[in-house]
Amino acid sequence: MRVRMRPTVIGSGREATDSRTVGAFARVSIEDGLTAVIRVGPRAFSLTGDDNVLAHVEAVNNGSTLIVRLKNNTVVHSKVALKVEVTNDQLEGITPAMLLTASGASTITALARQSFTVQLAAASRLKALGEGTVSVTTSGGSSVEKL
Repeated sequence: MRVRMRPTVIGSGREATDSRTVGAFARVSIEDGLTAVIRVGPRAFSLTGDDNVLAHVEAVNNGSTLIVRLKNNTVVHSKVALKVEVTNDQLEGITPAMLLTASGASTITALARQSFTVQLAAASRLKALGEGTVSVTTSGGSSVEKL
């Protein structure tokens, strides 16, 4: 029997922030239990966490969706919490989704002035603040909190 091991990264404990350029998007998908703050404003993307873990998080444009996830099924044991900050002038929807692993849950704090749609799965959590209308679909123990 052949067993395939998933790559594992242990956080260094040294906090760092990485600002990255991302292409145009209108939707955001946060995966793998990452925590994200999403705002409406000029497009920007940054990631904060252990300095040796940041390279294992990818932001990929797939059509009009920006997908933020761990690379290649990597398992991360962070000492500094991973936090994604995404700002864009247009947001149509925010989708936190989990891979088929049981560890972690995505948390999104959305600060919006417009209406948007959110799909929450696998114990994901939305904290919403703003003037817009939020349409939410939940499953798997997910929750919504108005700030």
